[in-house]
Amino acid sequence: MGAEFARIDEEEPQAPPIPLFDQLKPPPLPVAATPLLGRDDALHQLCSVLTNPDVWLVTLTGPGGIGKTRLALSAAAHVQQPVAFVSLASLSDSRLIASLIAQVLGIELTPEMGLGLALRRALSDRHLLLVLDNFEHLLDGRELVSMLHGHVPGLQVLVTSRVRLSIYGEHVVPVTPLSLPTSRSLNDIRTSSAVRLFVERSRAAAPSFVLSEQNAEAVGAICRHLDGLPLAIELAAARSNLLPPEALAKRLERGLSLLTAGPQDAPARHRTMRATIAWSYELLDEEERRFWERLGVFVGGFTAEAAEVVGNGVDAGQQSISRLQPLIDHGLLLSSTSERGEPRFQMLETTREFALERLSERGDIDQARTDHASWFRGYAASIEPGLMGTEADLWFGRAEADIANLRSALGWLRDRGATAAAMEMAASLGWFWTAPNYIAEGRAWFASLLEAAGDDIDPALRAKTLQSAGDLANWQNDSDDALSLLRQAAALWTLAGDESRVAECLRGLGSVAIDRGEFAEAVELLEDVVTRSRAAGNPWNAAASANLLGLALKEVGQLDAAVQCHEEALVGWQRSGSDDHLPVALNTLGLALMSASDVSRAAESFDAAISLAGEDEFTYEAALSIVGFAHVAASRDDSAAAVQLLASEASQRSQLALPLRPHIQLEVDQLADRLRSQLGNAAFAMHWSNGRSLSFAETIAIARSVNVTLASSDVDLSRREREVLRLLVEGASDNEIAEELFISRRTASKHVAAILEKLGSSNRTAAATAALRKGLV
Repeated sequence: MGAEFARIDEEEPQAPPIPLFDQLKPPPLPVAATPLLGRDDALHQLCSVLTNPDVWLVTLTGPGGIGKTRLALSAAAHVQQPVAFVSLASLSDSRLIASLIAQVLGIELTPEMGLGLALRRALSDRHLLLVLDNFEHLLDGRELVSMLHGHVPGLQVLVTSRVRLSIYGEHVVPVTPLSLPTSRSLNDIRTSSAVRLFVERSRAAAPSFVLSEQNAEAVGAICRHLDGLPLAIELAAARSNLLPPEALAKRLERGLSLLTAGPQDAPARHRTMRATIAWSYELLDEEERRFWERLGVFVGGFTAEAAEVVGNGVDAGQQSISRLQPLIDHGLLLSSTSERGEPRFQMLETTREFALERLSERGDIDQARTDHASWFRGYAASIEPGLMGTEADLWFGRAEADIANLRSALGWLRDRGATAAAMEMAASLGWFWTAPNYIAEGRAWFASLLEAAGDDIDPALRAKTLQSAGDLANWQNDSDDALSLLRQAAALWTLAGDESRVAECLRGLGSVAIDRGEFAEAVELLEDVVTRSRAAGNPWNAAASANLLGLALKEVGQLDAAVQCHEEALVGWQRSGSDDHLPVALNTLGLALMSASDVSRAAESFDAAISLAGEDEFTYEAALSIVGFAHVAASRDDSAAAVQLLASEASQRSQLALPLRPHIQLEVDQLADRLRSQLGNAAFAMHWSNGRSLSFAETIAIARSVNVTLASSDVDLSRREREVLRLLVEGASDNEIAEELFISRRTASKHVAAILEKLGSSNRTAAATAALRKGLV
């Protein structure tokens, strides 16, 4: 190689002139057998880069089968300059690159003249786009590319490679998978780039193939399973003459064996997906191969920290970041950034199957899965406090990002008979399972683990599992199961002497009593729970129990007491940092105020609740707010809006598979009956139908258009009073307010008195509640 480069750098010898480029005869660009689909944006971006005179080297990177060559050929066909295409796939020695380029250009190299000099004389001041296809296995030749640029100013190089060349002036353009359908609707599936490719190639194999309502979901599943990878999609579509999409989707779950029989004129490495992946795999050294294989046990992505432990196995402690980079470079891993700005890594499903095959052949798959389960068991324990803390949304998001890994780890531990470890892990995720989309799954995990648990399970672990399972059953209004599970848990916690946990179980039993319509019993039980929770130093449970007590008091007609309980819950949760529970307290407060005919204050509460719950997606808390606004609309004689709100809420909540509490559902049913009587069946049905078609944003807009006058604008607080109010809501005393704001205690007390007067509140708790309800803090 060094001698070849030496000839490039030497002074130009006296030699016969070489013909100009327009007299040379490079072969025409290869003609693609199929049209380029789904790459309009990528093609436009690449062509824009190639027209930039300051860019001399462009490298298209991405995993095998992603379509780098196809995109490069399409871009080359669009440029306004001569193009020479050189396929390097057949070369095994980088020292032959120069000779192959010369052959393609029709230049005869002599021992006295290197390629750089030959090109310089041939091109003179002309321009050329040189396409070097499949460079990843010949990286020793990148110095040649750099030297060519130095000798031929008019030369522009377009490289396709699974690995960037990492030389000065390189402009890297990643080629990403084709877009996938995001829903099950036929229109969404039809417009997906991945599906368009599948349909086009299926028609080539089976001309009668048609995308229809009947097979669209299966086609979408095929493309998602193949991660939008063009080569894998084409190989799968080639089977459409033998298998309908439904059967093809099921067969793909069995692995890579179906993805064979590519076109015989395609490179050997592209005739099966296994060969394509093996091409990149063979470029790794032995340590990199073993590390990558073990990463195959991750499902749905992973963090660098997890890769360090699981990928290295017994060698844990090695730096995973340095080992991840070559895998990314070779297209065997994808890197991304989560919505929270955290780096994550993922294998395409086809490459993951290959990794697991190799890992199994190596005999390391069981140990790798055990290491994976051990990591996520520890991870679940580490995030448990966060799921209940002031940054619960952050920790819920992190847990959800790894839900596929958590499921895999739980299943491995359970199926291997490590029941205690699985119970510990599932119970650590207790709060995560309360998210509406995961309640049913959480119950299923707990049921299977409790069934498998023997007598040797630690009583505290069994109690924690029973309590979590009981809470989830209560969320789904399965009062019989919740009653049984929570009673067992309470008995075990009593034996353990854990009064705080006992109070939590009793709070759950109070909630069950409300759902069973046993309101008087619920009042008696929950009053005791509030007292127990305060004594046990559990302010969160005290607030939650007070909120439930308010629900029970409302049902027995003690409306003033009910309002006071909800206000105490609101302030208690605020002071304990449980902001995610504030919408619950505001909604239940609003319902109590509606029963007390205080419509304006109720509307304030519902509006504040829906603002805090978030307006980006429908949630259970939003459902309660919409129900509340329907009551407000009905009280303002806006029956049409009330019906539409009830219909929209019912339609959107059905997707959560989470029912309203029975007594709240009863009130909703009674309201719907009144509205039907007022409007008549035909008008009611029309408004109900209109409501079911509303989006969440449209539903909020209707709710807020109800004739409601909010009182917050009537409260005129000075800047200092707002500072005092913020501290008051946080539970600060007059002395603490004075110290925080560097004022006298007397001045602090005067500010507090003025705030109470302006808010029309008789005490600090009522003032804090009003401030939260009006959105003043």
